[in-house]
Amino acid sequence: MAGPDATVLEITQLELQLEQKFNRLKTLKEERMRMLEYIAAELNVFEQKQTAWEEGANVVKQYEEVIDLATKIAEEKEAMIYQLVKEAKTARAQASEARATMESKNAERTKEKEGLENERRELEDLTRATLDENQREVQRVIDDIRRTQT
Repeated sequence: MAGPDATVLEITQLELQLEQKFNRLKTLKEERMRMLEYIAAELNVFEQKQTAWEEGANVVKQYEEVIDLATKIAEEKEAMIYQLVKEAKTARAQASEARATMESKNAERTKEKEGLENERRELEDLTRATLDENQREVQRVIDDIRRTQT
């Protein structure tokens, strides 16, 4: 079936292919954007949690300073307040342990953040590569249509 009708049919088919590829590209872009928004939201939540952990670590440090002062006073009056000295030392040890735990958690959260940032960068790279590949494909289809029209 060679002739004008065949050429029109081929052009129509190529236009349909082009439209399908364009719609797929658009869908991929929307999916990538949703993924990027999700990652951005996760990073925001992570940063809020990390800030809270840092504030908690500062509070614990302040408690340690207060406990150190109480320990000094208690040692000066050791004969009268031996029990208070013992409790202050126990509280300081617990505070140090809590601070160490918070610092460990902060290190874990930092690693999580780096992982999320790496994942975001990889997703952006993949999105760019997909968009470039689809753009080349669209250009190829356009070139095919132009060749069939001439």
